[in-house]
Amino acid sequence: MSSLVRLATLAALFVSAAGSLAHAQGTFEVDTNRWGGDISKFQIGKNPLDCQQACSRERRCAAWSYVQGPQLCYLKGSPQTPTVAKGVISGVVRAPGNPPPQTSAVKAVTPPPYIAASCRAVYIRHFTRPSARALAVGPRGCSSHYGARTVDEAISRALAACAKVNRGVACRIEETSGR
Repeated sequence: MSSLVRLATLAALFVSAAGSLAHAQGTFEVDTNRWGGDISKFQIGKNPLDCQQACSRERRCAAWSYVQGPQLCYLKGSPQTPTVAKGVISGVVRAPGNPPPQTSAVKAVTPPPYIAASCRAVYIRHFTRPSARALAVGPRGCSSHYGARTVDEAISRALAACAKVNRGVACRIEETSGR
């Protein structure tokens, strides 16, 4: 019985930590559009991470939506209500007017506490293999891709697989290399 209580407590802590960390660093919401509130629209590469980073650099940007087909990035002045939209990846970066977050590559091989137990082996392997390309992390599991032809393709594959494992719950890219 005490191990069940301990497990429930750990699960509650994990959900709380994952939620607050994902909000602080931004998430990737696969097949989700945040319609309206546009402050800018432009064509960008095949990588939704580029759209997220463009939002991070824009002082007025609080959220973003990336449309995969035409490769369009929409920067939002406020985090609009998310709606289901196939082929669109969105995310909330921060409250408008706040400075962009500091970014740095993650170099540790010890998984942070918010990484699910089912993800830890993949996480460690990802950061110790030199050919690692993309790791997508969600509250129920993770996905990594090494064999893609490009980083953009690896990110797209990792996000799609992560969304499937996490049943549509937002995933985020933990780290990419090889750009």
